[in-house]
Amino acid sequence: MARLADDAGIPLLIDVRRAGVTIDSGKDRWEADPEAYGALAGAVQQAAHALGLTADPAPLRFVQAVIDAVDVPAVRRFWCAVLGYRPDPREHVTDIVDPRDLSPILVFQPMAADEADRRAQRNRIHLDLFVPDDQARARLDAALAAGGRIVYDDEAPEWWTVADPEGNEVDIAVSAGREELQRASRST
Repeated sequence: MARLADDAGIPLLIDVRRAGVTIDSGKDRWEADPEAYGALAGAVQQAAHALGLTADPAPLRFVQAVIDAVDVPAVRRFWCAVLGYRPDPREHVTDIVDPRDLSPILVFQPMAADEADRRAQRNRIHLDLFVPDDQARARLDAALAAGGRIVYDDEAPEWWTVADPEGNEVDIAVSAGREELQRASRST
C-alpha cells in the first residue's frame, strides 16, 4: 500500500492495529485530484484482494468535533495553541488538524452573534488534553496567550480548565497527577 501511494505521489495514512489495517487518504485530501485518488483507491483495493484481504466498511472511519463560534478566527487560534494543531490551509475551510494526523479534526462552524437562545444551549461537552508533566505549563501559557482564560484551577498543577474566547472548555491535564488525585479521592 505504501509503495502504491509513493508511486502515485499521494500520501496515505496507514494505521496498523491488532484489529486490522485502515488505509485512509485523510479528510478532504482527495479534493486536490479526485481522479488520482480514485485510481489509487482502485489499486489499493486490487492489491488487498490479491492478498486475500477483505474490506470491512462497517467500523467507524472518521470523527471530527465541531465547535460553534461567533468569532471563528479567535476561537480557532486558541484551539491551535492549546492542542498544538495547525490550520487547514484551504481558505474556505475552518478545520484545524493534528500535524501528525493522529487526533480528531476540529471544525469551527460560524454562528450569528444574535442567536442568543441557540448559543445558550451550547457547550455541553469539553475536551480533555493530557500532556507530559513538563509540557503542561507551556501548553497552558499558549492557551492563555491565544485568548483563553482559566475557569478552574483548584486541582492545579494536575489540571486546569481553560475556556476559549467564547466559553468552550478544555482541561489541560497531566496524566500522572490526575491519576494520583483520583486514587487519593477514592481512599477518603
